[in-house]
Amino acid sequence: MAAGCMIRLDERLSTVAGLFPVSENGADIGADHGRLACYLLQSGKCKHMIVSDISTASLEKAKTLLSRFALDERVTFVVADGFDALCRPVGAAAVCGMGGKTIAAMLETNPAPAGNSDLILSAHTELPRLRAALMNCHYAIVREVIACSGGRFYHVLHARHGQNNYTDKQIKIGAALTSKDPQDLLRYYQWKLGLQERKRPRDEQVINWLREEIAACHSYA
Repeated sequence: MAAGCMIRLDERLSTVAGLFPVSENGADIGADHGRLACYLLQSGKCKHMIVSDISTASLEKAKTLLSRFALDERVTFVVADGFDALCRPVGAAAVCGMGGKTIAAMLETNPAPAGNSDLILSAHTELPRLRAALMNCHYAIVREVIACSGGRFYHVLHARHGQNNYTDKQIKIGAALTSKDPQDLLRYYQWKLGLQERKRPRDEQVINWLREEIAACHSYA
């Protein structure tokens, strides 16, 4: 890899980057390999990044990658847990690849990270828990996008400080849910319905909500 080459992202991280607002300072929390921070710096979305991970070994991987692209001088590397990494105000912070319960706990511990920065969150479990925490910590979900990568579905949420009282349906199914490909959204709802129908005991209300969303997707086709 050379300094002049643009790094490539998979569909999940590409969706995260697409929702990330242009910021003088940004943050990638739990950065692991550092690919997202690399793209945000290369694309000009951020002039400077805080790149953090709770693991020193993982952060070394990010340091190596960003050094290869000659971007390390625009990065502050921090070994820290969650929003403790935010040593200065940032326009937006991304948290990806963690469970919804973990991200919710991070937010509840620090309800106004770095001066109420925008949050771009990609959780792979317990999304209702995360949505409830966002609402209780006075964050509104601007967009929630379904991304399909490697045969798996991922949720990416863009949240901004502001009050929003979500319904039970929005907490459990999603708020402002969209997808780059409408067929991905339909397939997601169908996949989710299959999971819910196999659960014991079944949540009939959630099943009915999912069927409503599937019918709506068909009506828009």
